[in-house]
Amino acid sequence: MTALKIREEIGDKAGIADCYNLFGSVYRTQCNYPEAIKNYFIALKIYEEIGDKEAMSDTYAGSIASIYDSQDNYPDALKYYLESSKIDEVLGRKKDLGWTFTSVGKIYTKQNKFTEAMTQYTTALKLFEEVENEYGIASCYNGIGEVYAKQLNYKDALKNYLTALKIGDNWTIATANINIGNIYTKEKHYDSASYYLNKGLLIFLNYDYVEMIRESYRSLADLDSAQNKFEEALVHYKLYIKTGIAC
Repeated sequence: MTALKIREEIGDKAGIADCYNLFGSVYRTQCNYPEAIKNYFIALKIYEEIGDKEAMSDTYAGSIASIYDSQDNYPDALKYYLESSKIDEVLGRKKDLGWTFTSVGKIYTKQNKFTEAMTQYTTALKLFEEVENEYGIASCYNGIGEVYAKQLNYKDALKNYLTALKIGDNWTIATANINIGNIYTKEKHYDSASYYLNKGLLIFLNYDYVEMIRESYRSLADLDSAQNKFEEALVHYKLYIKTGIAC
């Protein structure tokens, strides 16, 4: 008997909702986004019926909004991130609220809405500092650095990336290394760029962070091309293609 049938027989609505949420996550790993969204919304409806505010917030942001975000459907992503943030503000979930603001900041950065992005990141940073979440703090500094980098303000971008480098976990430290390397490539400090890019790549390889391994190879290909090292660039570009993500 499946877990869902058991939950249905005993009338465990929270358990039923959790099952549908799990189904959605399975479909998501299979890149079947329509079915993932369908199951997330079924779970959400049940959470609403039983008044489970935390589960509603998590489903809004971590499930539904994040899928729309990954598909570049920013209006719907922002809609559900907002729904999540409303609940978290009432419940006082500072860490979760910080991650929602960070996700919104990333969207605004992609849309070149730099003032709005900076507001989201600085608000998230304050929340993460209040709860002493170093991973969140480092993620904000990486995000703020990206805002500056997209405006070609490399000095302030580097300042924030270097701050993230000192306080994050493996993911944020490796990301900061890649970000710093990309800046040095643009500034034609090629030796420094190579040092930071390869350092970031090594961390990602050690922890098998496939998506970021792929991005690291692309950054190395860009560095090679900037130096007219076209054979090396081709090698890194082929590794970038070979390390393709599933979706």
